[in-house]
Amino acid sequence: MSISNRGLTLIEVLVSVGLISVLISAVTLISMSLFRSWPVESGHTEARLTASNVVESMLKELRAGLEISDAGDNQITFWKDLNDNGLKETALEDIAFSWSGLAGDGLYRSQGPGLNQEILENVDIFSITYFDQNSQPLSQPITLSLIRALKVDIQSQIDDEVIKLRFNVKLRNL
Repeated sequence: MSISNRGLTLIEVLVSVGLISVLISAVTLISMSLFRSWPVESGHTEARLTASNVVESMLKELRAGLEISDAGDNQITFWKDLNDNGLKETALEDIAFSWSGLAGDGLYRSQGPGLNQEILENVDIFSITYFDQNSQPLSQPITLSLIRALKVDIQSQIDDEVIKLRFNVKLRNL
């Protein structure tokens, strides 16, 4: 007469339950960690995207500029033919990017008198270096007619993310 061993022993059941509970605990801890870090990482991504969009917009407008009317270390003003008629008719076609020079202040885009908009907040650095046609840096006071290219450095702090950007612009229409 033979006895059949078809069931599980108590030890096997306890070991299986123990292993499953360890796996469930590990998955729960990993999930909780991901859910906690999601808003932080999402904020960092949003901050980098905002800064990238500001740079892209500045590049596009600077390249379309037809005449620089003021050039400083922390600001630039130029004419952009907004109505595409080739004539500088109105002060509304003057565009400026400026920063006060105080860490934590915003970077502003102005269009004509009274149209001032903050495009990037908490700026620690906004500096512009101007270059002539031979890629030689120009020193202050700058002769506006010699400017052919720019190097722009921006550093901003959004939440706890420090964003450093540098870009070069060859002015196409000057």
